[in-house]
Amino acid sequence: MANYCNNTIAIIGYDKEKLEDFRKLMVDAFRDSRNRTVRDFVIKCGYNKEEAIQFTDGRDTFIDIDDEINQKENVHYFYFQTESAWSPNVEVFTKIIREKFDDEFELEHCSEESGMGIYINTDSDGCFFPDRYYLDCCINNEYYTEYYETKEAVLDWIKEKFPTVDVTVNTALHKIEDAVEKCLGDDEDSYISLHEFSYD
Repeated sequence: MANYCNNTIAIIGYDKEKLEDFRKLMVDAFRDSRNRTVRDFVIKCGYNKEEAIQFTDGRDTFIDIDDEINQKENVHYFYFQTESAWSPNVEVFTKIIREKFDDEFELEHCSEESGMGIYINTDSDGCFFPDRYYLDCCINNEYYTEYYETKEAVLDWIKEKFPTVDVTVNTALHKIEDAVEKCLGDDEDSYISLHEFSYD
């Protein structure tokens, strides 16, 4: 059975009407498809079934789509979420935008699949996905999952929970984990896991 990668994708454009047409096409495929597959959306965009099979994975599905177009300064955008087998598999949307919409839109995405160690955030400017770090921790049977924009913010949380930990922003994440685990002692159920999102 495949591990599933969780993807949040932002589609960005300057022409609100064209972007809304793209969003509505996606919503129609989402509503019309029994299994809400990405492949059904590909066919909705004008590819035939054989073409769609060639560059999509039938296990990839839509989870949610924004109800409306949003605006940030002079650009318009909307978000949608997918689940994909093993890896982000967002290239299919880039292909559709290039071949069916004349490169009218840009795409940024944030993807996670912990089993394969995938933590990707392509938004280097942080305009649509500002978070760069993910913390997963258990302390005395209390679970914490947090996202942070900066390493400094991660360290603020750690030093609040573990005042004796001696780490700085220059300390590698695995060494921060080691320092915290020493504070956790022999409790086998307690742990900390830190991840930095890469850009690709």
